[in-house]
Amino acid sequence: MLLNGLAKILVDKELVEQGKTSSKLVESLSRYETEKVVAATGIDQEKMELVAELYGQAEHAVIIYGEGLLETKDASVVTAILNLAHITGNRTGGKLRVISLKPGANSRGAWELGLAKGIKEDKPKALYLLLGDEPESQELLRWLRGVHFLVVQASYYSTAIYMADVVLPSPIWAEREGKYVTLDGRVQELKRVLEPRDGLPQDEEVLIEISNKLGHKLR
Repeated sequence: MLLNGLAKILVDKELVEQGKTSSKLVESLSRYETEKVVAATGIDQEKMELVAELYGQAEHAVIIYGEGLLETKDASVVTAILNLAHITGNRTGGKLRVISLKPGANSRGAWELGLAKGIKEDKPKALYLLLGDEPESQELLRWLRGVHFLVVQASYYSTAIYMADVVLPSPIWAEREGKYVTLDGRVQELKRVLEPRDGLPQDEEVLIEISNKLGHKLR
């Protein structure tokens, strides 16, 4: 309700980019009169109009939302956010200036590779966990108890290590090199600042070797 109300104010105040607002969208926003939005949200009309004006007039506005919003499983909320960025022309190159926060380091890259869909099986018989130097959550540890055969690749001792049938070493961030994806979707170069001890392989090398053993060529 609030997001669509802000979009309606932007349209009414002509703070939208020409040609970005379709007649269909304008028609759908007609239901979100400011008075109705104020009554539904309890947010003062003056504040709503101020927010809309600040966003609509900003040269480089960015909308950031977190995982909690996705947990509502309401796609219309994300659509409303994207509509705000689209109608005001807030984009960098071909991408809207909207950032979806992910739960951990480089999660954006994993998301774009399609790895964020989760494991379809409730309790897989075998699991390979590339933990790296990320801390494990209590939720993850509870879930791991139902796995029959567990391989953990990690940088530090942890509870997950002691639950594993096979443990593989993983370099810490300072020992890694390669590429990573930032929260706003930019690919950056990761430079190693410490030399791994005793020829410790990079995570990529371990993954390639395992895939070769399984008959799947990654490189």
